[in-house]
Formats: sequence, C-alpha cells, structure tokens
Amino acid sequence: MLLFSYGITNAGKTHTVLGDLNSTNQNKWGIIPRAISDLFERKRENSISDSKTARCGSGNVDCKHSPPFDLYISFFEIYNENVYDLIPSKKSVPSKYNVNSTLPALKVRECRGQIFVRGLAKHKINSLVEGIELTKLAHNKRHTSSNNLNSDSSRSHFICQMQI
Repeated sequence: MLLFSYGITNAGKTHTVLGDLNSTNQNKWGIIPRAISDLFERKRENSISDSKTARCGSGNVDCKHSPPFDLYISFFEIYNENVYDLIPSKKSVPSKYNVNSTLPALKVRECRGQIFVRGLAKHKINSLVEGIELTKLAHNKRHTSSNNLNSDSSRSHFICQMQI
C-alpha cells in the first residue's frame, strides 16, 4: 500500500501523516502512529487467540489463526533527487561520517519486479512506544528550512516503510 500526502505549503500534509507525536491521545495522532498502533493491537489480539487455540493448524479448516509477525520500519527522505536514510544502522554508517554529518546518498534499485533502496536500515519495532520514538527521531532529522509561509518547512519527501 502507498499513501502519498500532496498539497501546497502549510496545507496540513505533515499533520495528516504524523499528527501530534507527543500526545497520549490517539485521536491526535496521524496515519503513521495509528498504523503502528493498529499493527501492535492486532499482534496482541493474535497472541491472546493463540493461547486459546493451541491446536490451530492441525487440519481444522475453520481455524482463524494468524501467524505471529514482527514489524520492521525504515524512514528515508528524497532530498534534491537523492535518497537518504534518516535512521541508518551503526554498521551502515562509514567510519568517516559522524552521526550529525550528511550521509552518502543511497541508490534505488529494482530486482525481479521489486523496487528497493539499497543499504536502507530496517529497525525491528517491539512496542508502540518504540515505534513512536523512532518516528519522532526520523521526523526531526529531515532537511528543513524557512520559507515565506512556514518557518520549519520540509525540503524533502519523508517516507516511512513498514514491513511485516
């Protein structure tokens, strides 16, 4: 699934996608934190149903068991026609770069009909709080600058990729 937020400066794109990441009120969250929350709720429901249906999968056609899953998340931005990992893994950062310097651009590749970003770090998320914190970190690392309509305008496209 792809969700693309498009509009003029100050139209509410970032608010729609992220909402208020510091709020404990989920009604104030945007699409990304709500998606993370929903996935962890489904995972919790699956673990509860797993404990009640231990024999699921032994030929029972009516079984509604869902296999356990892990959630991995990546954040990257497209800035000046280059792709940058917003939360690179420590092993993917060359030693000549420090955490605050600009990292080298990553390459978009295609293999067997699948598009991917080579070298993009995937982070396993173990809780809703961890997912929200990682989202905040990525959001704060975007390229931004001031313009006439917005003092903290993003200068890039912010992309969140979730893998189950």
